[in-house]
Amino acid sequence: RAFDLASQPGASAPLGAWDPLGLSSTQERFDKFRAAEVKHGRVAMMAILGSIFQHWNHDAIIGFGADGVLHDVPSGMAGFIDPSGSKGIGFLITCAAFLELGPWADGSAKSPGDFGDPCGLARDYAPTAEDLKTMKTKELNNGRLAMMATMGMIAAECVTGEQVTDLPAQLGF
Repeated sequence: RAFDLASQPGASAPLGAWDPLGLSSTQERFDKFRAAEVKHGRVAMMAILGSIFQHWNHDAIIGFGADGVLHDVPSGMAGFIDPSGSKGIGFLITCAAFLELGPWADGSAKSPGDFGDPCGLARDYAPTAEDLKTMKTKELNNGRLAMMATMGMIAAECVTGEQVTDLPAQLGF
């Protein structure tokens, strides 16, 4: 049986199954790229939420309070080039390594990006196979949007020097 890219979750209108270079021509290659897409999408969604949360609630994060070790680390991309931000970068790399080698290891996935349902949400929100495919498509599309938004936030901040999360203040709100 031939691999059908158009039948996979994530094939959405108006582009459908968009693979102009034919990189996902076999099931094995598709699985590899889909697992990477799901992971990157989830990380990008967390990055967007984290950038907004840490900007508006900087002191609420453990270690960032008035007496915390990370108190002097600036928000946004400036935190990556600040010497005191290296502690946070080291922490992020350690967490990512733990997840990549442990619970998010590709070998433990039932299908690309499917590492189980620890909260039982699929049982409640996607009881049928078609509902599950719809939920996976929504996650993929939200992840794709978050990846583009993250790249846009980083590019805008690097070009303008202004934090994207400061936009309401820059507009006078």
